[in-house]
Amino acid sequence: MATANIPWDDGSGQNMSVEWDGTENGEIVISSPTNPSLSSSRNKTIQVRTTAGSPQITRTINVVQEAAVYTYEYEIQPSSSAVIAASGGTISYTATLKTYLQGSLLKTESVTPTCRIISGAGFSALSNAVTAANRGIEYSTSQRSAQVAVEFVTAETGETLSETVTVTQAANNRVIVYSKPNITDVSAADIPASGGSVSSASVSYSQSRHYYYDSGVTEELSALTTGGTIDYGEAVSGSNLGTTVTERAIVGQLTFTVSMNGQTSVEDSIAIYQAANERTETGRTINLSAPTGDISAGGGTKTVTTSGVINYSFTSGATSTGSFTPTLSISGTGFTLDGTTVTAANRGTTVGERRTCTVTASYSGATSKTVTIGQEANSATYGDVSLTASNPSPVAATGGTATISASASQTVSFTSGSTRAGSVSIAYKEKSAVSGFTLNGNEVTVTANASTSERSYVVTVTATGEGGKSATKDVTVSQATGTITYSDITLTVTYPTIGAGGGTVRPTVSYSQTWGYNGSTTGGGTITSGGTITYSGTSVSTSDGAVTAETKGTTVSDITTVTTATVGVSLNGKSASKQVVVQQAANVKTLGDISYGAWQISVSANRYTTSSSPCPASGGTCTITASASRTRTQNYSYTSGDTSTEALSSETGTPTLSVSGSGASLSGNTVRWASRTTVTGEVRSATVTATIDDESATEVVYQQANEATLTTSVYAMADSVPYKGSSSDLSMNLSFISFNPFKIEWSSGSDYEYNMMSPTLQPVPDYVKSLFTFETGQSSYVGPDWNLIDSIGVALCVEVSENTGDSERPVSGILHFNGANPQDFSFNINQKAGNYLNVEPTS
Repeated sequence: MATANIPWDDGSGQNMSVEWDGTENGEIVISSPTNPSLSSSRNKTIQVRTTAGSPQITRTINVVQEAAVYTYEYEIQPSSSAVIAASGGTISYTATLKTYLQGSLLKTESVTPTCRIISGAGFSALSNAVTAANRGIEYSTSQRSAQVAVEFVTAETGETLSETVTVTQAANNRVIVYSKPNITDVSAADIPASGGSVSSASVSYSQSRHYYYDSGVTEELSALTTGGTIDYGEAVSGSNLGTTVTERAIVGQLTFTVSMNGQTSVEDSIAIYQAANERTETGRTINLSAPTGDISAGGGTKTVTTSGVINYSFTSGATSTGSFTPTLSISGTGFTLDGTTVTAANRGTTVGERRTCTVTASYSGATSKTVTIGQEANSATYGDVSLTASNPSPVAATGGTATISASASQTVSFTSGSTRAGSVSIAYKEKSAVSGFTLNGNEVTVTANASTSERSYVVTVTATGEGGKSATKDVTVSQATGTITYSDITLTVTYPTIGAGGGTVRPTVSYSQTWGYNGSTTGGGTITSGGTITYSGTSVSTSDGAVTAETKGTTVSDITTVTTATVGVSLNGKSASKQVVVQQAANVKTLGDISYGAWQISVSANRYTTSSSPCPASGGTCTITASASRTRTQNYSYTSGDTSTEALSSETGTPTLSVSGSGASLSGNTVRWASRTTVTGEVRSATVTATIDDESATEVVYQQANEATLTTSVYAMADSVPYKGSSSDLSMNLSFISFNPFKIEWSSGSDYEYNMMSPTLQPVPDYVKSLFTFETGQSSYVGPDWNLIDSIGVALCVEVSENTGDSERPVSGILHFNGANPQDFSFNINQKAGNYLNVEPTS
């Protein structure tokens, strides 16, 4: 017997046993212990050769042992649904695990599973326990439940064993619990002073209440203040208090209780009062009277009579009376009051109509009463006016003043028996106007008499008294004869200066002449009007002496002479003349302000100014040149009112720059376009604005469109789907199709390269994924999207139902690249045929 122990090539340390019985035609028996490996079958190549004979014969045998197959029986305890109280609680789970290797029981053991909540609010899982929270004040007449996965991961295969159980929590019903009513306030009406009884009161109360839940939690509710029943004891009574004045007093106690919702309060009571019997004054009445007839104008007395009554009422309804003496007062000029006697004074010399006084009787709280007492009118009788007046002494021929002397009197008598002197006024009025005589009051002013005869002036003197009585008398003022002498004329002439702007001026002319009597020019007066004025000279108007000059315009000059005017005057046989130089003012030039024209702005960029020659998508800069200028004009003004201008050199300015537009920024006079990186988009623009004061100009610059281009070819690696189907759950069996490698470049110079073999593989970013779209031909069982699996890279996650057929079935799809060079990439997935044992016959 030949035996060999040969190690397997899986590194397990186990050996296969090879036996040969030594005979030429004997069998070679190969055996092996159980293969514990799950990942794959193990194999070994061995050689068998002859031990005798020539030549030696060698044969190679490939020995394969299948991978181990583990199966399990998993049972959890408790296995049935459990109910947790509404107040909360915890259920812990254990499990029994039976492990089979190649169909034979390997071991039985108790294990601790892990609980996971599948669905259901209010539950939590920790390790092997499920906890339901206290339902608190969550009112519910229904149970709530959670679906719980009780799971265990096997040591041999890493398989997750799971049983689903329903954990239920009881309903959270509630009841209302009421306390005894609490009296919070009570009040009752008083028994009136007239008597009566009280059998009820106004009672305020509250009843606290709360919900009590099955969870053991209470929830306070708002207290009830209505709906209770009030029960009273025996009524409290009081008798009529009549006219006896008393204060409010207690006459008994009224008891009561409050019942509501099956609870009755502790008996309470309130003191019942009878209202005070108060005396109230209901009115005061005044009586007042006086004798009839008026008191005479010479004075006298009258006596008035007065009294008062007070009425009272009581709260009980009774009444009574009392008395008082009113207070007297008087109003009215000329009357006095002493006690109840009214005296009217003698009205003397004061004229007046009938007059009255009012006597008022008053008392606190009463309506006052009045009576009227009169006194006769006092009238006057007016006597005649007596007037005395005489002629004054004559006035000299040289003139002077004469004073008229006059006096007058009158007597006035009254009904009261009194007398007085009347008020008399004297007035003076000329009877007819006479030249040279002027009346002012009782004085007559007379000018010099140039005639050879006397002249006279008559003044009427009128004395006016009271009662329409008056008297008049004429008085004559006379003046002696005389002759008048006139002096030479004094003449003054002035002309205004004509302005530099031209115009017309007229002279101011004044003159005077004195006169006197009998060869003297003094002692008479001065004459300043009535003469004849004449004008002459070149360019001088003979009618009014006007002189006109043209404007000096913009000609600068000093003051200049226009002409010489001659002005003459004649009066009372005398004449005078004067020559006056008429001038025009100097014309002075004055520096004014400077006028500015509108800014002329120029703005330009050194490049990127058209959409056909834009800035690269990778970014760049362009330089902005901006300038501004405006005209300047110096203004002048002249005394004449004219103006002139003078052009000055232009003014330059530096505009302020600003930029608007996505991706563009401004630094000084440089516009910087940012790189568009991986953001695709059309040609974009930015507007540069140059501004100075309120003027502006613009320039538009452009940046190239940013397009994505697929620069390397793409191929797809298609995975096979097991016949049992697959799940989109990444933790389960997932089939995918990966795309490798590919590279995308953007106009900006940015790129993205995907390579599954790269050791620094990163998840594909959204901006790359957005360039692709995905479609499948079998939407009924392929889905759902173009996805990302971080541990693998770019993949199409495929979910396929079980293939119950005995042949493979294909799944096809297309990946579209939507960049600048659109491309389509097709793929196919094969689902394996169902793994079934076909036996014959089939029945």
